[in-house]
Amino acid sequence: MSLLLFPIIANLTQLTTLIINNIESNYIEHIVNHLSSLPLLSSLIIISIDNIKNQNDIYYKIFRLPTLKYCQLLIETLRYLKPLSIAKNEFSSIEHLVINNKASINQLNSLLSYVPQLRRLSIGYLDGYRYNRTHKSSIVLNYQIQVLRINMSIVGFYYLDYLNADQWERLISTYMPNIRTFVFKHKFRSYYQNIDRIAYKTQISKFNSLFWMKRQWFFEHQYGRQKRSNVAIFYSINPYKKYYMLYEKLEKKIWSYHFEITEHPIHDIFIHNTKAMTQFVGNFPNITELTLSKSFDVLRDSMITNLNRIIPLKQLTKLTLDCLRFSFEQL
Repeated sequence: MSLLLFPIIANLTQLTTLIINNIESNYIEHIVNHLSSLPLLSSLIIISIDNIKNQNDIYYKIFRLPTLKYCQLLIETLRYLKPLSIAKNEFSSIEHLVINNKASINQLNSLLSYVPQLRRLSIGYLDGYRYNRTHKSSIVLNYQIQVLRINMSIVGFYYLDYLNADQWERLISTYMPNIRTFVFKHKFRSYYQNIDRIAYKTQISKFNSLFWMKRQWFFEHQYGRQKRSNVAIFYSINPYKKYYMLYEKLEKKIWSYHFEITEHPIHDIFIHNTKAMTQFVGNFPNITELTLSKSFDVLRDSMITNLNRIIPLKQLTKLTLDCLRFSFEQL
C-alpha cells in the first residue's frame, strides 16, 4: 500500500492533511522525501509500527516543509542518536507539535530550536535519564507556547531533578508568559532503592504555592510497587473534574490536592489497571467516555462485571483502547 502512494503523491496538489498510521519504518523516508511536492500540506501525522534508523533525517525533512502547521509523530529508534544541530538559518512553520516517541532532554531542545512559531507542544515520553542529557541541560521553550503537555519517565537515582517547582515556575514565568494549559506527568521507577518519602513529599508540596493555585493547575501523586520496582507518580488533574484517572491505590497518600469525586460530574475516565477498578464502585454515574490505558491488563473473566460496577457501560459513547496487553479476541 505504501508503494502505491509514491506515484500519485505528486498529483495531490490540493492536499492539506495527510495521516499515515501503522506504517513500516523502511517506507517513511521515501514518503517524507515526496512531501515537498504538496504545496498546501498543513497537517501531518506519521505513526510507525517499528523502529527507524534515520530519525534525525526525518525530523529535518519535516521541518523544511514550508506550510506545515500541525505535526504528530511516533517514530521510535533503537538507541539515542546525536541530537540535531541547533537551528540557525532554517526554521519550521509548525505551530502544534506532538512527539509520542521517546525523546531525551537534549533531543527535545534541538528539535524546539527549529519551531519558533510553536504554540502547542505535547511530548508523550520525555526520558529524564541522567546519561541522556548534559549536566546543565534543561527544557528550553519560547514565548509563543500556550499549551504544554509533558509525560516524563525516569529510571535511576535523579528522580527529583524535574520535580523542582521553583525551577518550573521560573521557566514558565520567564519563557512562557502566554501559557494557558500545563499538563505534567512524572513517573519514577527504581529497581534498586526505596523512594525517600520525606524528600519526595517536600519536593512536590511546593507545587501548592500561589503561582500554581491561581492558574488552577493542580496535581495528584501515588506511591506503589509495579513489577518488582518501586514507583512514584506525580501528575496533573483537571480542577473541574471533567475526566478522572484511575491508578491502583497501592499505598496511602501522604497528601493530595485531590477533589472529591462527587463535587463535579465526571464524563471521561482513564483506567490504568484492573485492580484500580475494584476501589471505585458506583462512583462514576455520568461517564460517557472510557479509555483503557497502556498498562491495563485483562487478568480474569470478570472485567465486564467490574467495569459495570463503577460505570454504566450502556451509556458510553466513546471507547479508546490504548492498552498493550489487550487482545482483539477479548473484546
